[in-house]
Amino acid sequence: MICSKVWQGLALVGMVLATGCSDDDDIYEDVCNDQRVDSTINPLADLSTYHTFAVPAPDTLPPDLPLNVQAGIQASNAAATKELMAKGLVPVEPDAMPDLTVFSLVRSSEESGVIWTCVPGYYWGWWGYTWSSCAWVEAVPVQYTVGTLLTGVADPAKQMIPFAGSAKGILDCASSTQQSIETAVSFIYSKYPALP
Repeated sequence: MICSKVWQGLALVGMVLATGCSDDDDIYEDVCNDQRVDSTINPLADLSTYHTFAVPAPDTLPPDLPLNVQAGIQASNAAATKELMAKGLVPVEPDAMPDLTVFSLVRSSEESGVIWTCVPGYYWGWWGYTWSSCAWVEAVPVQYTVGTLLTGVADPAKQMIPFAGSAKGILDCASSTQQSIETAVSFIYSKYPALP
């Protein structure tokens, strides 16, 4: 278990963006382009000194978490495991005194907004009636699901967070929430340096 000071530190880590979009529905194109992803390395941490990591077992999650949140955390932890192994770190059991412990927090919310979309038609101009594919713009109300992900690694011995990242984006854009999470985690951990 990560101690309470580390959890307090998690609350201070900035949040950001999510995933890739498929342009199946042009109405969501502007919303889907509103994506943010970020990661940061703690300047007080030397990531080259960490060689092992552990991932909390799924049964350690609070049982009252919604199933989609539990699935999101597990997908994020699995993606983080894959990325850290690619960087040269070795996964161990949580009771084996790992150098790092992976953490993930996931949240989703329903949002609503307005998209301004072009309407084709004729309009009166200097030369008379003229056809345009965007004669005027029209407000179209939309609803979409926003997902926020926070993931990183904690150093239980030093009670600090050496590396963390966040992602925020429109879950409706990706073919699946799991794909969204995997893409976001891949972007986040791309800044984690590989071991020499």
